Amino acid sequence: MTEESKSSNPYRGPRPFEIGEQKIFFGRDREVKDLLSLIIAHRVVLLYAQSGAGKTSLLNAGLIPLLIEEGFDVLPVARVRALRQ
Repeated sequence: MTEESKSSNPYRGPRPFEIGEQKIFFGRDREVKDLLSLIIAHRVVLLYAQSGAGKTSLLNAGLIPLLIEEGFDVLPVARVRALRQ
């Protein structure tokens, strides 16, 4: 496999998409639009799903670029973990 074909491969493996990779992030348009609508309506939205579901990719390569395009100030992504006793 050449370096050029590696860089154009849309299948990223187990690592999440990053901000700036929205051109190769596809297939989640409805989820991105639904999240944008929720944020516009409520300003605070909790995104929760099982590990490996693609939450980070959805935010980084889908929602965050769209929010910036819409003129929102975007804070860094935060992760919340439950305390287990």
